[in-house]
Amino acid sequence: MLRTERFGTLRVKLFLVLLLLVLPLIVLLIYISNYSITVVRDQVANSNHNLLQMYMKQVDQSLRSIDNYILESSSSDNDYFLLQSDNDNTYIPAEVRISNKLTDDFRLYNQTIDALFVYTEHRDSLIEAFALKEDYRVRTQIRQYLRSILTAADHTNGFTSEGWYAAEIGGRYYFFHIFKSGDVYFGAWASVDSLTTPFEAIDLGEKGRLLFTDEKGIPLTSEQGSAATVQASDNYSIKQIGHSDYLIVGSESSVGNFKLAALIPESNILDQLPSFRILVAIIALSILPLIPLSIYLLRRTVLKPLDRILFALKRTGDGNLGYRIPPFKSSIEFQILNTAYNKMMTQIQELKINVYEEKLSLQKAHFTHLQLQLNPHFLMNSLNVIHGLAFTKKNEIIQEMSICLVEYFRYILRSDSMIVPLKEEIKHVRNYLRIQQLRYRNRFTYEIDVPDELWETSVLPLMLQTFTENTLKHGISFEEQLSVLIRVERLEEDPAKLKIAIVDSGSGFDAEVLPKLNLGERITTSLEGGIGIWNLHQRLRFVYRDQFRLLFSNREAGGAVVEIVVPLQHEINLGEDGGKDGVPDINRG
Repeated sequence: MLRTERFGTLRVKLFLVLLLLVLPLIVLLIYISNYSITVVRDQVANSNHNLLQMYMKQVDQSLRSIDNYILESSSSDNDYFLLQSDNDNTYIPAEVRISNKLTDDFRLYNQTIDALFVYTEHRDSLIEAFALKEDYRVRTQIRQYLRSILTAADHTNGFTSEGWYAAEIGGRYYFFHIFKSGDVYFGAWASVDSLTTPFEAIDLGEKGRLLFTDEKGIPLTSEQGSAATVQASDNYSIKQIGHSDYLIVGSESSVGNFKLAALIPESNILDQLPSFRILVAIIALSILPLIPLSIYLLRRTVLKPLDRILFALKRTGDGNLGYRIPPFKSSIEFQILNTAYNKMMTQIQELKINVYEEKLSLQKAHFTHLQLQLNPHFLMNSLNVIHGLAFTKKNEIIQEMSICLVEYFRYILRSDSMIVPLKEEIKHVRNYLRIQQLRYRNRFTYEIDVPDELWETSVLPLMLQTFTENTLKHGISFEEQLSVLIRVERLEEDPAKLKIAIVDSGSGFDAEVLPKLNLGERITTSLEGGIGIWNLHQRLRFVYRDQFRLLFSNREAGGAVVEIVVPLQHEINLGEDGGKDGVPDINRG
C-alpha cells in the first residue's frame, strides 16, 4: 500500500516536471520559427526596397529630363510664341517648324515616353510627335482626353498639373505632365505598361509582380485580377490578395503622384528556409504524441479525483448529507482528502440530528406556551360567572355551565397538535358561545355557516375562539343585542385557500388600532385583547409562514370584520428558516 501511494505521488510530480519541460520547448520552437521568418522577410524587403529605389530614380530621372526639355524649348524657341498669333502667315510656318522639331527631338526620348505634344487653345490645334507602337484608336482617345481637360478648365500660366499624374483611358493607364505658357500648352504622355516593361526581367517568383500604383494604392495596370488596393511604403506590409499572402514593398516617385510597388509571394520567401522548416516540423511532430499522453495522465491523476470531490460537494449543497466519496485508486494526497471529507460529513450529519431533536423540543414547548397563554384569561372569567350563579342558587345553569367548561378545558388540554379538523374547532366555539350566553343572558345571537365539504378541513386550534372572545368582550352592550356571524368558505379568487370571516354588529375597531392590527403589531392599550390577537398572529406565522392573511376592518353599517385566509393543503415547517437548516418539513395536508 505504501509503495502504491508513493508511486501515485511520484507520478504526479513526474508529470508536472514533464509538462514544465515540454511547454517551454514548444514555445521556444514557435518563437524561433516566427523570428526566423521575420528576419528573412526583413532581408527580402530591404533588398527589394533598395532595388525599387534604384529603378524609381531611373524613371524619375528620365521623366525629369523630359520636363527640362519642355521648359527649355517653350521658353527659348521663338516659334512657340508665334503660335499665339492670329495671323495665318505667321502661325502656319511656326506650326510646321515646331512639328518638325518635335519629331526630331522625340527620337531622344522615345525609350521613355510615347508622345510629345503642343496644343494651341485659341485655334484648337494639337501638334504631336508620337511612337508608332500605339495604334490610331489609342491616339484618338488620348487626343479627345487632352482636348476635354484643356478646354474644360480656366488654366493660368505655369504648371497645369503638379507633376506627372496617372489617368485611365480606354481601360489602360497613362502618365501625363502638362505645362502652359500664354495660350499654348506643352506636355508629354507615356503608357504605364511601357514604363513597366524594362522591369520584367526582375525575378519576383512565379506569382510575383512589379507595378505602378497611384497615391491611394490602386494598381495602374490593365491586367485582370489587379483590383486589390496595394499600400506600398518604405516599410513592408503583408496582405492577402486572392488566396495568397504577399509581401509588399514600394518606393515613391519624386516627380509625380505614383509609386513603384513589388508584390512578392510569401511562399517564395518561406521556400528559402526549407531545412529549418523541416526541422521545426519534425520536432513538433515528435512533441505532439506527448500532448494526449500528458492530458491522459493529468485527467487520471488530478482531474478525475477533483471531479469526484466536486460531485460530492454538489450533492452536499443539494442537501444530501448521506453521500460519501467512494474509495478509488489515487495519489496519497487525494486519499487523505477523501477520508477527511467523509469523516467530516459523518460528524456534520450526527450534529444535525442532535440539533434537529433540540429544535423540535424547543419549538413544541414554544407552541404549547403560546396556546396556554389563552387559558388564564378565560378561566378567570368562567370562575367569576360560576361564583355569581352560586349566590343566586341557579343550580341547573351551574350544571350546564360546568359541563360546558369541562368540554371547553378538555379541548384546550388535549389540543397539543399543530392543527385540528374544522368541525372540532366549530364544536368548541359553539360550546364557548353557549357559556357566554349563560353568562350574558342572551344579550347576543350568533350564526355559523360552514359548507359540508369543508368540515374535515384542518385549521389552527383555538383560532376562532380568540376572535369570538374578543368580539363578545368589546361588542356586548346593554342597549342593543349583538349579532355574530362566522362564515367559512373557499376563497373566490383562489379556491385552494380557505377563508374564515367573523362579523359582528358591535362598535368596531378604533381607527388608530386598525393599521397596527393589520401589520401584526402587538396592541398595548388593551392588555388582554392585545395578548390574544398577537398570540394568534404568532401561531399563524409559526405554522403557515407567509401563506396566510389576517385582515381587520370595520363595516359601513357598524361592527367589526376579521378575515382569516389559510391554505387548504399546507406544510407545517418546524425549522426557523423554512426547513433549510436541516429540520424536515411535515406535511399536514
